[in-house]
Amino acid sequence: RLNHMKTEFLQDMSHEMKAPLTIIATGIDYADREIGKEDGNLAEAREALDTIREETQRLGRMVSGMIGLAALSGIPENRKRVDFATLLQSSSEAFRRQMEKQGNTLLVKIAPGLPDVFVEQDRFTQVMANLLSNAADHTRDGQVSVAADQVGGLITVRITDTGDGIEQSLLSTVLERGVSGRGGTGYGLNICKIIVEAHGGTITVESEPGKGTAVTFTV
Repeated sequence: RLNHMKTEFLQDMSHEMKAPLTIIATGIDYADREIGKEDGNLAEAREALDTIREETQRLGRMVSGMIGLAALSGIPENRKRVDFATLLQSSSEAFRRQMEKQGNTLLVKIAPGLPDVFVEQDRFTQVMANLLSNAADHTRDGQVSVAADQVGGLITVRITDTGDGIEQSLLSTVLERGVSGRGGTGYGLNICKIIVEAHGGTITVESEPGKGTAVTFTV
């Protein structure tokens, strides 16, 4: 049983490190290219370095906190008041260069006046990173959209892409641990589900093979 728990922990850790490491690598390549040009855009290179710094710090916090992942099925312990619109915007912008590198357009539409929320900030940054990473992995020369709005007492966030889509045979179980298509690990969506539900929200997935996927979660 302990060996099984260790294996699951290592699989979760490797999956969760993938997204920030991809952003860091993409940012380093971009900054290096701009700094190396005679007419390089140093302002954008500096912005890329800022993103690298933020992702490196988040990676450190993530590594420290991953061992407590299983406890997320209970009541979150480190919640605080968070400007959710800013969290969604910054999480999305962190993936813009990666999206553009793959020929994708990233659209972000956040309704004005979204209220603050009481959540674990790093965990919801994780949720956004997992969902945007999935969209980027499965979309080429297409479009990825992030939309957020308030409906009653809930904020609804919807991330859609025009990518490969999910096989119908997997759709009903895709949020469960270890379920994946196209060589994925099957942990990203399950971790999103644990985090969202631990904060009292819901998460759903809609998809059609060849036409794209939409993931919706509430806070």
